[in-house]
Amino acid sequence: MAYIRKKQPRLIVFEHTNYVNLHGKDMTFLFKLFGGIKTLSYVFDFLKKVDYLPVNQVKGLRAKIYCREKQIDNLIYKAGRGGGWIYQNRKLSPHQLDAFLLYYLWKTNKYENNIK
Repeated sequence: MAYIRKKQPRLIVFEHTNYVNLHGKDMTFLFKLFGGIKTLSYVFDFLKKVDYLPVNQVKGLRAKIYCREKQIDNLIYKAGRGGGWIYQNRKLSPHQLDAFLLYYLWKTNKYENNIK
């Protein structure tokens, strides 16, 4: 909470999953976390929007880029040793890639039109 107050973000976008067939305490905790994130805008007046995208849309975009069916400027996948995902000549971890693709989808609104 102190970190959020210090940084005062106006926007939070996160991946949401709906694996309802996987019951158990871990999924219950995950759904509670999603609910907590969605209510942050009621607690912090500087936070103007909390939004989410389904996880399968982010995975779908990654697969399309990997198979070269879709392209994002300056984002490439290099196969082999020392390869991986690279954006603007910087290597991305899998988590950074997911965050980048999530924001890309949200910002361009392509998740509503083309990504399945």
